[in-house]
Amino acid sequence: MKKLIKENFVLLMGILLPVVLIIAFSISNKLSTLNVEKTKYDFLFSTKGYSNSRANPEKLQVRFIVKDNQLYARVSKPKNSYNQNTTLYRYNSAEDDIEELDFEFTTEMEKMEEGDKKDYLVESTQDLKLRKSAVSEDGYRYQYSYGRGRGLMGGIFGFGYNSRQRHSIEKSRNSRYPILINNNFPYKHSKLDFISWVKNNE
Repeated sequence: MKKLIKENFVLLMGILLPVVLIIAFSISNKLSTLNVEKTKYDFLFSTKGYSNSRANPEKLQVRFIVKDNQLYARVSKPKNSYNQNTTLYRYNSAEDDIEELDFEFTTEMEKMEEGDKKDYLVESTQDLKLRKSAVSEDGYRYQYSYGRGRGLMGGIFGFGYNSRQRHSIEKSRNSRYPILINNNFPYKHSKLDFISWVKNNE
């Protein structure tokens, strides 16, 4: 066995060294966020999907806005519109998880004519007090980044490039931590639209 190891030492090191580096890199990333104080506040966001389904037969367009600490859906029916499905979510900071919130087009909305636009109170969030700011009350903001790279494995073994989306919460360069939105919501390759921080996590 010793002779075999000695004769193949360079080969073994070539196999083991990348594995050790990957483990060390993963541990370093975990340790760097262990002592980061996390925000106490949730936030709302939405995603948009495009399909030929009947979820939005009238081809209405929706943009969520905050007025008087409440969430409203600004619904419009522009000319030459397309079938766009908008989904509303709440990110739970304590659980690092998301929850889909109810939002459906009403009969009144579906009767809109081309060129019409109106704001509607979103009933599923009417008990929430929202903060009309990109920064939470404890000083954090949501950050999104997108890039292409080989990653550690690709750099070592010459793998192809992969696209990477990163969602994180940041207070400063030393107070940043990732959140697991990509693993939980269906539009994994879409940039989410941040709406507002929740002032009361009840």
